[in-house]
Amino acid sequence: MILYLHVAAHTDVCRHFSELSLAQRRMALHAYAHAWLRGCMGVPADTDLRMGHNAHGKPYLRDDPEWQFNLSHSKHHLAIVCGHTPHSLGIDIESYPRTIRPAVVEASLSAVEFAHYQQAAEPLRYWLQVWTLKEALLKAAGVGIQQDLHLLDTGFDGNERHSSIMWQQQAYALQSLSHEHYQCAIAWQSEHALPPIQYRALHP
Repeated sequence: MILYLHVAAHTDVCRHFSELSLAQRRMALHAYAHAWLRGCMGVPADTDLRMGHNAHGKPYLRDDPEWQFNLSHSKHHLAIVCGHTPHSLGIDIESYPRTIRPAVVEASLSAVEFAHYQQAAEPLRYWLQVWTLKEALLKAAGVGIQQDLHLLDTGFDGNERHSSIMWQQQAYALQSLSHEHYQCAIAWQSEHALPPIQYRALHP
């Protein structure tokens, strides 16, 4: 089994993305994501991917429960992950660099993470790594950012790119992905190590 991953700049989704209204941006992102998902699933381009949503708003494929997916978008990028698996997936992407208020940093890190943050060679990059890991995990759990984030300790020290964590009696496999222009993380609700990740273009 493998997981498929795609990251695109908003300008790849639509050349004039910045000129669109919020509603138009949402439609463009969803159309792009659906086109990519169809390619991963091997279904015809005109297949209607019917979506459902859990109580916290997480989308899922109503007619294809054996496929899991999740998407995220930042100020400049869209990220999508999917796989033929019964285990839930979560993904988060954040633009880099960016400005973060000190109060947000303190509120979102555990005591151990805050110590790593203070000692990090690139504190902003470390914070984004931890933030995306937490958000990806909570999205895989299907709850989103509704927790006191400082109570969730990822154990991330800024070095390991693959890790696992137990949260609310459920195991999660995590991976952190760093890029010059963004920080991304993937979470898989499973006690097993994260499967191999294959970057897949919109039109392979």
